[in-house]
Amino acid sequence: MAKCPNCGKEVSEGFRFCTNCGEKLEPVEPAQSAEPAAETVEEAPVNEPNADAAAEAPVTEPSAEAVTEPAKEEPASEVPVSVANEVPVEAVKEDPVSEPAVEVPEEIQAAEPASEPVSEVPIAPMMEEAVYREPAGAPGDNGQSRETPEEKKKQPPYFLIGVAAVVLLVVIGFVALGKVFGGFNPMQLLGGGTPGQKFLGYQTDYFNGKLKAMEDLGLLRMEDNRALTFTVTGEVKGNKEVAEYLEDSSLVLKTKTNLDKGNLQASLLVKLTGNSVLDAYGEYDNGNFSFAFPSIDKKLYKADVKTLLENNTGEEVQIPDLKKSKENRKLGKKLLAKYGVLLSKSMNKKNLTTEKGTFAIEHLDEDLKDTKYKGTRYTFKPKAEEIEKFVEKLADMMEKDKDIEKFIEQGAYGKYLELISGYGSNESTAEQLSDIAERLRDNAEDIGEELEDKNLTWVVGVEGKTLHEIYLFSDYDDNGELDTEEESYFVLASGKDKEEVAEFFNISPNGYSSVVYLWNTYKKKGKTLDGTITGMLDTLYLNKTDYTIETGKKYQILPYGEYKFRDIEGDNGKVTLTVKAGKKNSTDCELKMSGLYDLDYNDIRSMTLHINVKEGADISKPKGKTEDITDYSVYELYDLMREFSSEIEDIGEEIFGG
Repeated sequence: MAKCPNCGKEVSEGFRFCTNCGEKLEPVEPAQSAEPAAETVEEAPVNEPNADAAAEAPVTEPSAEAVTEPAKEEPASEVPVSVANEVPVEAVKEDPVSEPAVEVPEEIQAAEPASEPVSEVPIAPMMEEAVYREPAGAPGDNGQSRETPEEKKKQPPYFLIGVAAVVLLVVIGFVALGKVFGGFNPMQLLGGGTPGQKFLGYQTDYFNGKLKAMEDLGLLRMEDNRALTFTVTGEVKGNKEVAEYLEDSSLVLKTKTNLDKGNLQASLLVKLTGNSVLDAYGEYDNGNFSFAFPSIDKKLYKADVKTLLENNTGEEVQIPDLKKSKENRKLGKKLLAKYGVLLSKSMNKKNLTTEKGTFAIEHLDEDLKDTKYKGTRYTFKPKAEEIEKFVEKLADMMEKDKDIEKFIEQGAYGKYLELISGYGSNESTAEQLSDIAERLRDNAEDIGEELEDKNLTWVVGVEGKTLHEIYLFSDYDDNGELDTEEESYFVLASGKDKEEVAEFFNISPNGYSSVVYLWNTYKKKGKTLDGTITGMLDTLYLNKTDYTIETGKKYQILPYGEYKFRDIEGDNGKVTLTVKAGKKNSTDCELKMSGLYDLDYNDIRSMTLHINVKEGADISKPKGKTEDITDYSVYELYDLMREFSSEIEDIGEEIFGG
């Protein structure tokens, strides 16, 4: 970090102005060589359990008649040979039934199953420790130090462990996220006949089913063009002064999305006691952003987003091309299919075994802990040589793949490449992909050796075509059992006891904390679902929430029904959300918060918000002088925003009193 010569505050490398005082900065000589970083990484213990490794599967005792056998080799559907990037986007159609076979690079078709015992690949949701990063280089290289070929080969494989983790996560995404790409089932392209294809197919079907259920309820809307108007009014009990303010007050939010034209618009109007006190407007149009506060001043501010960010960061910036959204979804289908083929080709009768019997479903609620199913468990445990070959073929495929390059650039996913490669955004997408591929090839053998003692186990349990379990974990003790306090794991369990269905989902990168957690139980009575859900995403918690919702129709925002949120801290505060049909095809939501008096909210005993949502939004660009702020510094932008916030505070003081 450089220091401002005027105020002494630390400033990020590449900034042209101090974000604290606005002082213009001169280029600062950054740290030099990459050797110290390399030495530090060398000292990291090789056998330390990877905090980013992944999920596990508890192994339960099957019934006495359970039999362990290798998965039967069934003839795989032959896939036409072609270069990876020669499959036309148009060939990937929206109708999954008519999907053509995916053309696959010849090197994948020629893949032979490896036979030497070795290790498994850990899954890492985050790679902060695994990614190898260089210190800043010479100013002439924009602070980006580059290494010689000799240095690259000497580097420890920790960077590549992160790469392997990301790649495997992407491939798992092939299994889990097919539905997001427009009703696409990758397994139909793979043929679905071999044990490996079935292994992936069961998981694909499960996640597709869940995503389809969410889409049917309106929770996932993939429309490219949509307009909505939200009108919010409120009332309180316990504070007469606040109640009077809210009698003729409202907030109206309008949003309009037109991805065909690359345009997003929004407007906000706040009224208090019948008077308009705040009017705001914002628009993003093909890389240009504009905004206005007509109630404060009569100017329309605009900026070229890419230029503004690059001027103030000193780095090349990618912004998404919204007009390419549909095309990118088609590319997504194509990429999922191609790399899914590569994964399925790595599975064979030696590393993918089956066990038939009766199995208990672990990790479910006490009331469902004895839930069992009679079916088949698939266990995938790749060997080190197989991992090495997979990494090498993956590197070759990525480096030649123009589709993945295009997908990244159109979606502005360059930051994810930076995370993997360790280089800044001054490298092109093709250069970053080439760097990643080169490191993968140079260290493929080291990756296999490094992962040999991190016994990856990927277990899938099914009853007929119904999936009950997915366990993906690093079995450090090599005993086939999950140690939730030490091992990294991914767990999904789904069971049914009479009429009650329970679903559990958990990802832990280190064995003692979760980054994703979801527990859902419900009963279905006709078209009504009664259930309770609890969840966590990193630091965002969803305490136990009871719901009673109607199924069978697609909703504008949420399914009709009642949602009861329990207070996270155990206080008396209660929140109930009721969603029902409104007038003229709109949706009415009532959010009622009670028990607030005990929480000392200015004598307010309860508060109710009424939210009406309807299709359509009439948004117009405000008139007035246009001011281009593309060349503004960080300080000038901050100063402008401070002026607006000060005006808004003054409005609040005039209304509520200083």
